[in-house]
Amino acid sequence: MALAVAEAALRLPDGLAAPETRAGVFIDATKQPSLGRALAAALRGRGCQVALCDRRVLRHEYLAQMAAAAIAVTLPYATEGFYLPGLEAMALGCATIVPDCIGNRAYLADGRNALAPPLQLDALLQAVQRLDDAALFARLVTHGRETAARFGLQREREAFHAVLDDIDHLWNA
Repeated sequence: MALAVAEAALRLPDGLAAPETRAGVFIDATKQPSLGRALAAALRGRGCQVALCDRRVLRHEYLAQMAAAAIAVTLPYATEGFYLPGLEAMALGCATIVPDCIGNRAYLADGRNALAPPLQLDALLQAVQRLDDAALFARLVTHGRETAARFGLQREREAFHAVLDDIDHLWNA
């Protein structure tokens, strides 16, 4: 049976902007706290500036920390639904690292708009290290912003209505 999914829309708060100078790595580990802490420790051991978010915080605080970073690593559950943090990182102009989680396949293009390593410490460390390549970094940021721009409220509304239009078929499947 095919699963119907209405993709989420991206809506960042008005006035949110990245600072002129961005630095370091932001790690969203709210869903993978142990892995996030291990990644943060390993990166700090290599001299990286790290902002670790391993618990729920206010959305504006979370997005401001993400926007201040040059690189964002978001760590979803392996079988996540539509995973918004990866798309938010792209919209904010971060070079984004986000493992595949099924729900991000609507926007994730590994090597084009983000890096999608396995949800494992060594693979995540290697992905961060790959972003030392300035051309790769720039490509991910450019294509990430382009990708995020396609996920507006109108698109979400249209996807939701398509599901409603097909509700009888979905219900009987």
